[in-house]
Amino acid sequence: MTVKALPERKTIAGMECLGRKLAADYIGFSLSALDKMLAACRSEKNRPKVMIRYYQPTKHAPLWFPIPWLDKFVAEVADNGGIW
Repeated sequence: MTVKALPERKTIAGMECLGRKLAADYIGFSLSALDKMLAACRSEKNRPKVMIRYYQPTKHAPLWFPIPWLDKFVAEVADNGGIW
């Protein structure tokens, strides 16, 4: 059985989207830091001030990060003094 690799870029609803690895590079995070950020966004107790948005069509589907949403996240973090 061979496993097909997921594409790292995809267009969804007219927006260029990035996979997890490219999205982490795009915003200057390591992949593990992005995963920790996503886990914090899902928790009720430790939610960050600035939330990162992503698109996931169904449960257990890969996450996609539209570039305009990543740009907005970076701008909000900058406005918040670099604290997410």
